[in-house]
This record gives sequence, structure tokens and C-alpha cells, in this order.
Amino acid sequence: MALGAASRLADELAVLGPSVAPPFFSPAATAAELSALLRQERLGFTAEPYNGPGLGRLISLAARESLADRVRRVAMLVHHVVTAAYEKAIPFPTKDGQHPLESLVVDSVAVLQHLRFTVDLLLIEDVGSATGT
Repeated sequence: MALGAASRLADELAVLGPSVAPPFFSPAATAAELSALLRQERLGFTAEPYNGPGLGRLISLAARESLADRVRRVAMLVHHVVTAAYEKAIPFPTKDGQHPLESLVVDSVAVLQHLRFTVDLLLIEDVGSATGT
């Protein structure tokens, strides 16, 4: 769900008024980069269940990580996308005093908080397993 929320932000960034953007900034190019990262991560995160015998290898067996590590990596990517989209949208004029992506960020808060709490719980679990408790 967090990857989906980040994808929505990247999509909205792509359609922000390019005519008012500074000449050195392309919202579409930034959105394309962010979307590509999100697609790659989604494929890597969801590919493991399909890595069965005779089904081909969607991800390298050597590149497999624990679920906790993959969730942490997704959380870092989502955080990066939300931050980048928000920062890149700053040059655009606001409507009624609101940031152009504010409504999407507000709509995504619950999912992003859930992801953050999940990462926190995984960290606690890792500390517990490392100490043998």
C-alpha cells in the first residue's frame, strides 16, 4: 500500500504545471525516475512467491533478503519518493495556500505511519533476536 501511495505522488508530480517550473527542472523526468524505482522495488518485493521451480527466476536467489530487510528497503524508498515529490513541487504556485501535493500526502498518512510502525517493530524484533531474548 505504501508503494501505491508513493506511486500516486510520483504520478501527480508528473502532471504539475511544467509551464511554471524553472527551466532546469522537469517534473515529468523526476516523476519518471521515481516511478521506475517504485516499479523495480515492487517487482523485487513481490517476485519471491513466484520464484518456484519451472517458473523462471524473477530475482536472483543470491539477492534475496529477509522480509525485515525488504520492508526496511521499501520504507526507505517510499520516504525518499515522498520527500523528493514534496521538495520538487515547491516551485509550483499553491492553490488556496495549500501545497499542490498536500491532499495526497494527507490521504497517505495512515499508510505511511503503518509502514513506519512496522519498521520499528522489525527493529525491535531484530534487537531481541540478536540478544537471544
